[in-house]
Amino acid sequence: MTNLPLCAAIYARTAISDAGIQAQIQTCETFARQRGWTISAVYADPGCLGRHTRHPGICRLTHDALAGRFDIILCEERDRICRNLRAAMKFQAQMAKAGIHFWTVTEGDMTDALPTRKDFMRLLDRLAAADRQGRSHDPQQHA
Repeated sequence: MTNLPLCAAIYARTAISDAGIQAQIQTCETFARQRGWTISAVYADPGCLGRHTRHPGICRLTHDALAGRFDIILCEERDRICRNLRAAMKFQAQMAKAGIHFWTVTEGDMTDALPTRKDFMRLLDRLAAADRQGRSHDPQQHA
């Protein structure tokens, strides 16, 4: 059996047109080369807010991923895919189901890092407790 180098696609996105796109791409290229990955394509959405995954670059990335054109999606940070948690989780789950690994320069392999319902409930409990504690120590609440 031969060990073929993994093939990665880079994705970069910024809310301001072209601001930081090249820096994100260069950071990802360096990260991929250090791991011996080949880069099959670079997808970018300059000037696009991260509210959803319907921008042209990420749509092409998704299409090519599902067509099996690469093994890994690499971004500088997880929120480059999308800042909407639900949309990002849906995208990540879709890629995992297709056998595509999801990596970020800042956090490494995120393929199996999908938060669970239990994680969200724990987070909500902590936020509620902190809110209750904050109100009980607020002198304005007792005036």
